[in-house]
Amino acid sequence: MDAEAPIPFIRKEVARLHKPEETKFSYDKQEKSTKSVTTTDNQGVVTETKEETTATRTKKVILKCFGNTAEEDCESFFIAFERLRTEMDEDWKEISKAKTNDAQRLFDATDKMLTDTANAEWHDVIEGQGRDWEAFKTHMATYITTKVLPDDAYDLEVTYLQERMKPMKLEAKQWYLRMQTLNRYLPYFIPTISKLKEIHDSNATFKDFWKAGMLSDANIKKVIKNKAPVTWLRQLKLNTIGPNQLAKLTSADIVGYYETLENLEHQKRAPATQGPHGRGSGRGGRGRSSQHQRPAGQGYQQRPAGQGYQQQQQQQQTFRGNEKFQHRGSGQTNIGSQTQRFRGSGRTQQYRGNDYQQRAQNRFPSTGGQQQMKAEQAYYNEEEEKDTLPHEEEQYAAWSDHFDNDHITPGDDEEQDIHSTEDEVENEDEHFMFNESFDFQYG
Repeated sequence: MDAEAPIPFIRKEVARLHKPEETKFSYDKQEKSTKSVTTTDNQGVVTETKEETTATRTKKVILKCFGNTAEEDCESFFIAFERLRTEMDEDWKEISKAKTNDAQRLFDATDKMLTDTANAEWHDVIEGQGRDWEAFKTHMATYITTKVLPDDAYDLEVTYLQERMKPMKLEAKQWYLRMQTLNRYLPYFIPTISKLKEIHDSNATFKDFWKAGMLSDANIKKVIKNKAPVTWLRQLKLNTIGPNQLAKLTSADIVGYYETLENLEHQKRAPATQGPHGRGSGRGGRGRSSQHQRPAGQGYQQRPAGQGYQQQQQQQQTFRGNEKFQHRGSGQTNIGSQTQRFRGSGRTQQYRGNDYQQRAQNRFPSTGGQQQMKAEQAYYNEEEEKDTLPHEEEQYAAWSDHFDNDHITPGDDEEQDIHSTEDEVENEDEHFMFNESFDFQYG
């Protein structure tokens, strides 16, 4: 519907951004002035007379140009034409008082306003015609309805204003003001007096030309009620007591109520208070707390200042560097601050006290670290099956019995000489102690 309208609610971007050229127009105008002169004769009689004087004054105005180029639309002409009428308002009112009044100044101003193609088309219309007010009005109507606007422009524009829903891009007040502007252009869409009599009043005369033809206030009010969003109209009916009160509201009152509803909708759509990362921290956003706002020890991995993320991961995934695991008779060895026990071969390790999986998970919190932990556990299980050699089984059994008995509390009817057992194990330990070492490095 916007494409069919001679002048839509929302102009095309090219025409809206186009800045028309401005030109200076000057003309000489004779102005009459009257002054009172008081005289006194010899007898003291005072006589007052009026004298009229005529002076020529040069007037200067600034007009906007219209060239009917590709960057301009129909509204570009009406913007320029309304500037001409505003700048020459005094002359316009004076000339329009009678059909036969000289309108040469208006013809000259129009010739200055129209440029390029538009100027050539204007001269085609007025060639060989008179220069009075009736001729100016008639020729301008012909030029507008044949060179600027499409055919049946008036009917198309009226249908557009009555049927077009409120554009989403326009706020309620902008929509209302825009409708008033387009309605003000409508009288210029009428080409002849006969068309004016057909659409307005059969008794219309030349004086009604360019004055009649606009939508009435009642029609504007009807459009505002029926072409607004349905939720707005529903709220309007709910908050008015009966149809009589609604009928008493003016168009401005209804638009003011729409503005209130519009502001409430904007508040509901407004995002929550933004967090430090620019996202909403309320229900509508995914707020995050920055690293420097977390309490000490909270969050993922507090790294020292100046240390990069990759360096931190490399340090955490390194398992004690290259250390040698040695198996002694006591079955204990210290690695850093952790005490670990070993059963069987030097490659077979068993953690006592802390759970191994929890320790590995603390050491490797990332997903990749957990996969390494599982691989390490599988490696230990496989090596445990391989490392028990046939000639070590008896020595391993003796040492294992010692280890199990070490945690049995002797009863009254069962006593064990634990110290002697430990001495035997120490002697046997010298027999099968080995010096094989392992280097574990987790990349």
